[in-house]
Amino acid sequence: MLFGSIEAGGTKFVCAIGNEKGIILEKEVFETLDPESTMNNVITFFKNKNILALGVGSFGPLQLNKRKDKYGYITTTPKKLWQNYNLLGKLRESFNIPIGLDTDVNIAALGEYIYGAAKGLNSCFYMTVGTGIGAGIVSEGKIIHGLLHPEVGHIMVPMEKTDNFIGICPFHKNCLEGLASGPAIEKRWNMKGTKIPKDHKCWDLESYYLAFAVSQAVLMYSPEKIILGGGVMKQEHLFPKIRKKVIEILGNYIKVEEITHNIDSYIVYPVLGENAGICGGLALAIKEYKNGGKRMYPLKFKRHFVDKVWGGRAFNKILNMDVSEEKLIGESWEVSSHRNGMSIVENGDLKGKTLKELVEEYKDKLVGVGVYKKYGSKFPLLIKYLDINDRLSVQVHPNDEYALKYENEFGKSECWYIMEASSDAKLILGIKSGISKSEFVERTKVNNFDGVFNEIAVKKGDFINITPGLVHASLSGNILLCEIQQSSDTTYRIYDFNRKVDGKLRELHLEKAYDVIDFNKYPEINNEKVAEYIGTTLKEKLLRCEYFNVDRLKIEKEYTDLKSKNFKIYSILDGLGNLVVNGYEYPLKKGDNYLIPANLEVVITGNIELLKSWIWK
Repeated sequence: MLFGSIEAGGTKFVCAIGNEKGIILEKEVFETLDPESTMNNVITFFKNKNILALGVGSFGPLQLNKRKDKYGYITTTPKKLWQNYNLLGKLRESFNIPIGLDTDVNIAALGEYIYGAAKGLNSCFYMTVGTGIGAGIVSEGKIIHGLLHPEVGHIMVPMEKTDNFIGICPFHKNCLEGLASGPAIEKRWNMKGTKIPKDHKCWDLESYYLAFAVSQAVLMYSPEKIILGGGVMKQEHLFPKIRKKVIEILGNYIKVEEITHNIDSYIVYPVLGENAGICGGLALAIKEYKNGGKRMYPLKFKRHFVDKVWGGRAFNKILNMDVSEEKLIGESWEVSSHRNGMSIVENGDLKGKTLKELVEEYKDKLVGVGVYKKYGSKFPLLIKYLDINDRLSVQVHPNDEYALKYENEFGKSECWYIMEASSDAKLILGIKSGISKSEFVERTKVNNFDGVFNEIAVKKGDFINITPGLVHASLSGNILLCEIQQSSDTTYRIYDFNRKVDGKLRELHLEKAYDVIDFNKYPEINNEKVAEYIGTTLKEKLLRCEYFNVDRLKIEKEYTDLKSKNFKIYSILDGLGNLVVNGYEYPLKKGDNYLIPANLEVVITGNIELLKSWIWK
């Protein structure tokens, strides 16, 4: 098994491939440039490497609270080009695998805990002293987090009595990082630490401040190992000075053998050296693979059936659904996060979760960065089948502006693909030219609709775009159709052919209907489809609009649907076949619907006809 690791530093990115034992097999270093250039190098490195998961340690500050909107972002870094950069989002957009993210020093601590100086122990404290100062704490195998990740570099330490250096930290001046980091050494002595002799008083001062930080770590966290890494700590002569000062500061209060007799093996340099972060990234990747985010896969949902006075029997006869013959079932909601018909996963590791829960948990990993940015946790589409055995009421739908104002939900733009239709099948689509609003209102008062509507015969394979404001209904015949629509259940009924339910006429919504009807809107029936062959697959472009796109695919033998940035939905019209994703097969038959998460490459095998709906943002 192969895993990926990234040590994302302020000056360089280190990318590596390793195995389940934490052994590094391949490594490459890139200069940290602007986000686009740097991430392109990262993505190119991991492309086609077949890694199962990825662990990332990054410079920060980072937002690591998964409940926050900017989880996975580099936030207030001094590197201006990287401020408020969605690092995790970019990686998820490119790789559909579990990804773990933490600070660079935290994964270095994890690396030493799993593979290095703290292997076999319960806890460790890792502090890096270089361009900055940071620390990671691992306890019982878990990296310690809180409101933020630990910021040990900015703790206050007592000034050495002879020291009058004001410090370089832009926030605190004389915090630990302001006094003892690599840049602080250079600023104080006007030379880099590598140029300063071992017997220079610089190192007594440096050990003084670092020893206070280590002593505080001992008192606060009681780690079983203290590990000091980073560029400054390559000065090996610092370690004896720090150990001696720690004993002095603790004042014989902490009487444990590790400090009183074995401090040389208690405060140590990283066993993994410069590979601590990379090995920690591998450990994080393995952890994510085993216990963390589950691999995304094609999602199939339980059907939600809806009784309708106009419902028929086609669901059983044509789509082989298990529908009660005692009820008139008119709708089968296939993919929905709407409150009136919430979809529940029926396959795989996520079985039992609602679509709403999935979007809230997996966010852009499920729906795509563009979709999540626009819609947030609201899944934007609803897929249903309609089984019309009697006349569908004359109705109209509002647009977003009206629906959000009066119904507190999206408007309803929809489209119909006619799967089956009897020879007498006929629809109402739009109001005839010349019928004014005032005349229409008068007609509705007396239920006189003779010559008011456009009546259009339909057949199998017809595709109708029903936009907000277009009056529509079914007038005659039996029709089975697939409906792709915005996630809305708002319908304004104009006329229902005087049908009664439980002895009462069904409710009409005339005043709202008058508000939203577009008297100049005419039907759009797409019978001359834009078609092309991709290998042996016939692809027909049915619709491109701001809410969704729809294609019809007729596949023979095999078709590869490449990764797309956002989710897509397959609605199976006819045939038999399989979805193949990451080596797993998912059977396909007429009537099935699958939600394909973002960035998932799918191979479809068999002889099969389907609708593909997606959003391009």
